[in-house]
Amino acid sequence: MGYFVTRGKIDQETLEHLTGFSRSTISRSIQQLIEDGRISANKREFRKSRDYFLKSISMCIINYILKADYLIFSWTPKFKVILQELQTKKEYQKNKEDNHFLHERITGILKEIEEFKQGSKLLENARNELRDFINH
Repeated sequence: MGYFVTRGKIDQETLEHLTGFSRSTISRSIQQLIEDGRISANKREFRKSRDYFLKSISMCIINYILKADYLIFSWTPKFKVILQELQTKKEYQKNKEDNHFLHERITGILKEIEEFKQGSKLLENARNELRDFINH
């Protein structure tokens, strides 16, 4: 991503030269970045390499932040399963003090995740507005 930020646009051959990565590694990376919406591609011109470019560094940063947010949110069902197990499995009921401590901590984390989702939703909305602005 650093090359896209510092150079604006770049072709695959130049990326291969700059990074020392193989053509296939660069191709996979470029494809993933395009799918994630982090970069875009110009149309291929006759006998020229296709240029890839970063439309907006702000968009890129927001997408990275949201991807991290979604990873955090993906833990919600796992934490709920742990809470259920703490309440129902007899082996966890033996040490009430530890069980209570874990239950309180996990419940607190779930509450913080729910509060955090509100801020993430605002960031999603800002990203969508920025995308609309860039595309028009």
